[in-house]
Amino acid sequence: MYEEKNVVQVRHGYRPLQDFKQCEDILSKKQSSPAVFIMTASWLGNGLFVDRWVAQRAKDLMGRIAFYRIDVDQLPRTREFFRVTGLPAGYFIKNGEIQDHFSGMIGRAVFDRKVDGLLAD
Repeated sequence: MYEEKNVVQVRHGYRPLQDFKQCEDILSKKQSSPAVFIMTASWLGNGLFVDRWVAQRAKDLMGRIAFYRIDVDQLPRTREFFRVTGLPAGYFIKNGEIQDHFSGMIGRAVFDRKVDGLLAD
């Protein structure tokens, strides 16, 4: 069962990733829409800024891009798989392939350009 905070995120299209199998399914092209993985940790204070941006973009682009929040402390295999070196981190996926990424804090405009890049043909 999701915590209340996660239920709100799911309603706005920003979903917590529950297990590594979901990640594998998305990367194996089993998902028709592009995806954004945001990796963070519960102890990461500056990750809250990115959370707000992601939640807003997820709400705006619901049905066009799937947004996932991954707590790397709860799913350490994702941290290893993506070779995450800094948090927050983001991976922008289209057709099962990583198109772009970031590691560490980035500005809102840079984040928005990376998201918009997934919508380009």
